[in-house]
Amino acid sequence: MRRRRGGQEIVCGSVIEILWEILWPIALYEGITGICGLALPSRQELVVQTVSAGILVGIWGILSRRNRVSGQTLKGERLFRTAVLLGVAGISASLFFNGLIQFSGLKERFAGFQKTAAVLAAPPLWVRVLSMGIVIPGAEELIFRGLVYKALRKRYTFYIAAFVSSVLFGVYHGSLVQGVYAWAIGMVLAFFYERYQSVLAVWTIHGFANLTSVLAGGFIRTGKAATILSGVCLLIVIYKMKSRNQKEVIP
Repeated sequence: MRRRRGGQEIVCGSVIEILWEILWPIALYEGITGICGLALPSRQELVVQTVSAGILVGIWGILSRRNRVSGQTLKGERLFRTAVLLGVAGISASLFFNGLIQFSGLKERFAGFQKTAAVLAAPPLWVRVLSMGIVIPGAEELIFRGLVYKALRKRYTFYIAAFVSSVLFGVYHGSLVQGVYAWAIGMVLAFFYERYQSVLAVWTIHGFANLTSVLAGGFIRTGKAATILSGVCLLIVIYKMKSRNQKEVIP
């Protein structure tokens, strides 16, 4: 009986440990956002999120100087070509998944999405580009791939770690429509993080995906042909990245 109890205690301890490792980064970000919301004179949601994301990215930038991933660091033309492919992956993922959601009719069925979209579209364009295209993607990638996915990957297979971290990423976004989109693109981001072990790599993809939605989302209606084409383009980039030297890393 003591052995069984000891085993149960170990399992319980492991569950608590993994829950702590995957939830504390999200709680930290929410805590910083809450403090910024109280401290800033502007209570616009996007502005508050941008400031809190900037603080988190700044802290990560200082701490990450001490950590270096072993491998062949990409430089020069090779780094530039990789960055272009990552950008293409972000644009393709945005068009593909937005197209699928558009054809599903989810946007029309759930009024909550329309309200959220209106709030995000309220600030000037330069604010949306800076926040949703640059700063916020960096903070979200640091949390959901750099910390949450990484913690899960230490214990589980790629697919389990990618799925669970992407589900949390989707739930974090609040509405069903945004959650489905975030889960889908989160799976793609997990693949690229696994491939390069770099927050900068997935930050690039996420940033380009968001910029596509910010700059083109208002007037582009993805047709079936464009959705299929963007999906094929995304698969080509994934295949090309997967077939490359697995020891390459992004600084």
